[in-house]
Amino acid sequence: MAAALGLFITVAAFYGWLEYGRTDVRIAVEPVRNDTGVVGYGPLASAMSELLVNRIATFEAVEIQRQTGSEKIVAPAHGLVMQSRLILWNGMPTLSMTSQDRGGHVVWTGMVMGPPGVLAQKTIAELSGLRAITRARSEHPCGVFSHALNRKCQG
Repeated sequence: MAAALGLFITVAAFYGWLEYGRTDVRIAVEPVRNDTGVVGYGPLASAMSELLVNRIATFEAVEIQRQTGSEKIVAPAHGLVMQSRLILWNGMPTLSMTSQDRGGHVVWTGMVMGPPGVLAQKTIAELSGLRAITRARSEHPCGVFSHALNRKCQG
């Protein structure tokens, strides 16, 4: 019994140590812009907006802010703004995604191409890169390279 209690306390302490110092990354997600020039792709752009919000919301230590009107979203302190455009590349629907920090620095990009039925699957796979970035930012809110570059954290 004492050994089980000791194991439980050790596991709980380890979990607490892993979570210590993490901070949620806020991601402001703008709707996907239909820049194809084809009105018929509007529903696909809307569907991709929903997919992005849905999938990013599953990331650890992430809070989502949605753009609800025509106002310009500013990245929250230590957060990101996700901007995406649906374009045509060689006649094929292509989703171009960019995440920028508050200073306007691009921290992640992704681009996927395919017919509408495949575009969602490819987008989900492509978001793994953004997942890694948000995980690193939650563990190092001032930036992964802040210490290496001897930069001070600015809110």
